Amino acid sequence: FKNLKDTEIENELIDILDIFKYISSKDIFEKHYKAFLSKRLLQERTLNEESEKSFVQKLQQECGSYFTSKIEVMFKDISLSRMIMNNFRPIFQDHISKGGESGNSFDVKILTIGNWPVQENTNCKIPEELESWTKLFEKYYTNMHPGRVLKWAYSLGSAELRANFGSKKKELVVTSYQMSMLMLFNETDSYTFEEIYNRTLIDREEASNHLAPLIHLKVLLAKSENEINDNDVITFNPNFN
Repeated sequence: FKNLKDTEIENELIDILDIFKYISSKDIFEKHYKAFLSKRLLQERTLNEESEKSFVQKLQQECGSYFTSKIEVMFKDISLSRMIMNNFRPIFQDHISKGGESGNSFDVKILTIGNWPVQENTNCKIPEELESWTKLFEKYYTNMHPGRVLKWAYSLGSAELRANFGSKKKELVVTSYQMSMLMLFNETDSYTFEEIYNRTLIDREEASNHLAPLIHLKVLLAKSENEINDNDVITFNPNFN
């Protein structure tokens, strides 16, 4: 839809809905549609949110309000999160300026449980530098909503890291899991795989899956990128280009 006018987008959506009408397993469509939509909303990759909402309205007309009720909550959560972050941002900026951390930014999405395709197992020990940020937000949010409990879904998060590779400076766009593993290398250049997942508390399989792309791209070096064993040594690559 990037280069299309509004009328052209509307015609595209109508064509897509015509195809949708022929799908017999609409529950399977809904499951996959929600998974892809959640990534677009959380990573803010959607080019036209109004078009997204327009398509949901068409699905509602075709299948009823129950079919789209959880999807509509997803949009409401994102809208409400923006309002909350607008109010929280000055508090955060004041916090990092006192700690001499100017230039950092922090964004939180508050998702209503049961409406998003969220993995249950999202264990992760985030870097100490970021723990004060999450605690600050928890305090702010629980003061605003005393009866609510926050549970961090790190598996859905992402981060932008500024990294030094020798004399070269680069920015890496990574998952929250990858951020937690990469920031260990601020302390030393090499770890065994067992040390990495013990330090981060990330599930072993998840840790392996998130390390593999970093090894494939040569940000980190290891004996194999396909099968990582506990005793394999993972090393930071200062010559990454």
